[in-house]
Amino acid sequence: MESEYSTAPKRKFPKWLETFIPNKEVKVTPVIICLNLLVWLVMILNGVSPYFPSAEEAMKWGATNAELVADGDYWRLITSNYIHFGFLHLGMNMLALHNVGRLLERFIGPWRFGILYTFTGIFASSVSIWWNQYGVGAGASGAILGIVGVLAALLTTNLIDKSIRLSMLKSLAISIGLTLLIGISAHIDNAAHIAGLLSGALGGYLIYPELKMFFYQRKKQWYGLIAAFLIIAGATVWFATHTKGGKTRTPQQIVVNFEDKESYAMQRYGAGDFTTADDIEKNITEVYRVGLLQMDSILSLDLNPESRVQAEKLKKYVNERYQQWSWVVKSKQGVELHAIDSANAW
Repeated sequence: MESEYSTAPKRKFPKWLETFIPNKEVKVTPVIICLNLLVWLVMILNGVSPYFPSAEEAMKWGATNAELVADGDYWRLITSNYIHFGFLHLGMNMLALHNVGRLLERFIGPWRFGILYTFTGIFASSVSIWWNQYGVGAGASGAILGIVGVLAALLTTNLIDKSIRLSMLKSLAISIGLTLLIGISAHIDNAAHIAGLLSGALGGYLIYPELKMFFYQRKKQWYGLIAAFLIIAGATVWFATHTKGGKTRTPQQIVVNFEDKESYAMQRYGAGDFTTADDIEKNITEVYRVGLLQMDSILSLDLNPESRVQAEKLKKYVNERYQQWSWVVKSKQGVELHAIDSANAW
């Protein structure tokens, strides 16, 4: 039995487990991480691949798509922030959320953190569907870039010691640059990333006066947070209701649109307009990549058995053509690199 003067430390959770358990200083970040993991586990238990779920599966669980949101599925702007394309996607996002979230939440408090995380994520989703009509959007990266934007904005103020904030700003700038670069090279949705980052920075500057008031005078105010909420929410409504697709099109219209683009691309290729690997990738391979997203969009609808069979056959065809032209691009890239190397040798 311990005496009342015992200096034995109180039992604590293992350090790695603290990532998932809220405490007095960090309440919201662990809950968000647990929600993302829970959604991923539930998807797996229902037959979704833990590593490479399809776009169709992601849409069934709540990913965004301009056609579906335009049809009234506005809830997808929220749920898409908790859907991920496999364990690697989930793991990278949760690691970033753990690193930035715990730091920022301690600094600005759980209410500001939770509201800014949620609404920058929703705004990022709305910009994503506005920018990319046929894309399927999922992942927490838009919201995570939102809180990165908040932190970056606050680091440009005098709330933090100059020597500390400069080094942190450099690290953040490198991380943001790498994220956007990866997005460009891997055809990832940078529209959501940029939207999250900019809306987060706006939120950071709007809450700066009230944070300064609290740190220096211990006065609690919420005017900046309310202003950030209203502006971001208003912008979200505008982008969500002004998607490029306008009104939802029927599956037949989507198929006709794909066939027209495919026919046009093949005509130009036959005329000799596309000769380099880059030309083919941008003008032919991209048609089939977008076509796959369109087919997934169709398959996510409530189709009758006959229509579903036809849609699955069309998706198989589009996928085969996509793979074929991807190999053509790789082959041409190899030939072009060989030609460059030969020229340099001379």
